[in-house]
Amino acid sequence: MTDYQQPKLNWQASDFFELADANRIDGNMQALAEQLTAAGYPVTVNGKTWQAGQSFTVADLNRLKTNLASLAAGFYSDSVPLPTISQENIQYFSVAEIQPLESGPYAIYTNLQNMIAAYWLCGACICGEEVNIP
Repeated sequence: MTDYQQPKLNWQASDFFELADANRIDGNMQALAEQLTAAGYPVTVNGKTWQAGQSFTVADLNRLKTNLASLAAGFYSDSVPLPTISQENIQYFSVAEIQPLESGPYAIYTNLQNMIAAYWLCGACICGEEVNIP
């Protein structure tokens, strides 16, 4: 199983998007898909392992946006923000397009981890039902 890495949640306009960022985002989406599938929420994402010299394109941003939408749909989360993908020269994409690719999976990951922790505490995940726990 792929390990989930701490995402970068404080992107600034002056930051540079690097190979490690692309691999972390792709890896986190893959890790989250594996964890959701193992928890009974089957999700498939189209991942990529980045190598030095590869260029990040609009198609890559669109692939990640589709992956994020699949993760959100798989976990029944309509509150995950999807990035707006500009068709301009990808060399100048903005933080606004990258930030949701980090924060969206992180929100799903956090909710999944909280659900798992709650299950271990009470033995069931029950929302909105009255239950007497002995």
